[in-house]
Amino acid sequence: MASKKLIEFGWDVPTIGFARENLKRMEAQPFDGVVMRLADQSYPEGVHSVPTVNAFTSIFNRETLPQNLIDQCLEDARHLRSDKLTDNFLLMWCSAAEGYDWFNEADWATTEQCARMFARIARAGGMKGILFDPEPYSASHLWQHSWLLGAYATQRSFDEYAVQIRKRGAQFMQIMQDEFPDITILSLFLLNYMPLGKWKPYTGLEARKADLVDSSFGLLVYWVAGMLDVAAPNVRILDGNEHAYYYDSPREHGSAAKGIRINARDALVDFAPGIGTAFDAHIGVSCATYYDYCLKPELFDAWFEGRGRAPFFGKFLNQADRLRWLEHNLYYALKTTDEYVWAYSEVFDWWRADVPTDVEAAYSSARRKAAQSEPLGFDEALQTAFHQARLEAEHAHAHA
Repeated sequence: MASKKLIEFGWDVPTIGFARENLKRMEAQPFDGVVMRLADQSYPEGVHSVPTVNAFTSIFNRETLPQNLIDQCLEDARHLRSDKLTDNFLLMWCSAAEGYDWFNEADWATTEQCARMFARIARAGGMKGILFDPEPYSASHLWQHSWLLGAYATQRSFDEYAVQIRKRGAQFMQIMQDEFPDITILSLFLLNYMPLGKWKPYTGLEARKADLVDSSFGLLVYWVAGMLDVAAPNVRILDGNEHAYYYDSPREHGSAAKGIRINARDALVDFAPGIGTAFDAHIGVSCATYYDYCLKPELFDAWFEGRGRAPFFGKFLNQADRLRWLEHNLYYALKTTDEYVWAYSEVFDWWRADVPTDVEAAYSSARRKAAQSEPLGFDEALQTAFHQARLEAEHAHAHA
C-alpha cells in the first residue's frame, strides 16, 4: 500500500523555474510534493489569478508552444531533484480558446502538441505526472452539451459528442503514456460531479443520460471512458474529490471515497459497458483540503448572506477551533485517500510568505496522527463547536 502524501496546490502555484531557484525554501514546508506550472507572461510569478487560455496553461487552445520556451522548461525541469519533494505534478488546465471545436482536426492537432510537451516536461522533471483541472475558466464549456448546442452552427446530438469526446480522451491518454509510460493523472475531480445520489437504482439509463445533457460536466464522463479504453498497465487516474473543500465530518470523507470507488464505477459502467475492469485497474481516490474555508471563513460571506441565507457558521468559530477544523479535514482526508491529499488555498502563499507556526503545527499534527493510526482526539469537541457556531449564525440571521 502506498504511503499517504500531502501535496500543495493553490493560487500560489510556482513555475518550474521558480521551484528550481527556490527549492531549499520550498522543502522547508510540510509537503511531499508541489504542483508547478509552465512559465507564462500573462500569468506572472506570484500573481493570484486565473490566467488567459494559451499553450502554457491549457491544452484546449489554438497556440503551440514555442520551441525556445519548451527548451527552457525542459532545462529547468531537469534540475528539479529533491529528497523531500518527491511527488510533484505539472498543472494542466482545460479552459478552452474561443471557438475550440471537438470535431476540428486542426484544433485537436494543437491539443496533441501541447499535451505531448506537458508530459515530456513533467517526466524530465522527475514528477509523478499531471494535475488535470477540468473546470472551464473561459467562456467555453466543452463538457456541457447544452452549451455546445448554443455555441456552434452545426448541431450535434449528445450521443455524437459522447462518441467524439470518448475518442479524444483515448487519443489524449495515448499521447500522455507514450511520453510518460507510468504517468499519474490527478484530476481535481472526475465523476463525483455527476448527480449520483438520485440515480441507481431509482431511474433508468435514458433518464440518467438526460441529466447529463444539461450538466456542466456531463460529457466529462466520456472523456474518462476514453482514457480508460487505452490506459496502459502502470497508468493511474485519480479522482481528486474537490467536493472535500467543504467537509466538516468524518462521515463525508468516508462516503465520498465509497462514492468514487463504487457509485461512480457503477454509473460509468452503465454509460460505457465493459469499462469496469479498466476502472478497477486505474482509477483511484484522492482528496482535497481547503485552507481558506477553515481559516478564512469571512471570505465566504457572499455565498451565504448574499443569497438570503444565514451567515457562514465558520465566522463564529474561534481561531483554535478553526485550526482544529483544518487539522480534522486533513486527518480524515489522509485516512480515506489512496495516496494523495492536495492542500488548496487561494489566499495563502506557502512559498513567498511566512507560515504561521499554529498552521504548520495543525498540518504536522494531522499527518503524524494519521500515519501512526492515532485518534484525532477532539472529534466530539469540534462537532460541539460547529453546533454552537451554527446556532449563532442562525441567531444573527434572525436578528439582522
